[in-house]
Amino acid sequence: MSDYAHSVVWVVGEPGIGKTTFCRKLLASHGEAGPCVDSWTTFGDECAAVGSWTGSKFDGGDTVPPSKILPALLVWRERLISRKLVLFDGDKFANANAMKLVAASQCLKGHAFAEASRLVCVFLVGPASAAAGRAARVAAGAKPQNESWVKGRATKSARFAFAFEAFGDVVAINRDKGETWDGP
Repeated sequence: MSDYAHSVVWVVGEPGIGKTTFCRKLLASHGEAGPCVDSWTTFGDECAAVGSWTGSKFDGGDTVPPSKILPALLVWRERLISRKLVLFDGDKFANANAMKLVAASQCLKGHAFAEASRLVCVFLVGPASAAAGRAARVAAGAKPQNESWVKGRATKSARFAFAFEAFGDVVAINRDKGETWDGP
């Protein structure tokens, strides 16, 4: 952990880049996954990650239905804000509403989160790695993803990372170059 008492981390990038794999590595040192309750999975007493983390191919934020996105954000603010590490994984939570709600929580007077929190966007890049990840999914029996849709998701994640600079730190990790990150 860093000098901050609380870190909220978004992990974004195009489909196939390895967001879920990256998140699993970050979460591994925080203990076993508990049950998913109100769109959140806890790991020990210090960590929470949005979505269900059962070890399936599409864990994390992918498991949260669109109608549960705002409720999940409110659950974080009401019950999980004191966790040392909170992880928002993937596309569904990479939006201005999520950023603003969490950033506004830094202004909660007298709350420990407001006094010592760090907001981080981990932006995974690497077109060759992402293409290889998508190809591996197809080889395992998944349907190919529409190229236009993939391009749109890549653009969305890049825009989110760019906009995030107004709220917190952006850590770009190039998967094609084998770059890693030890976490906040």
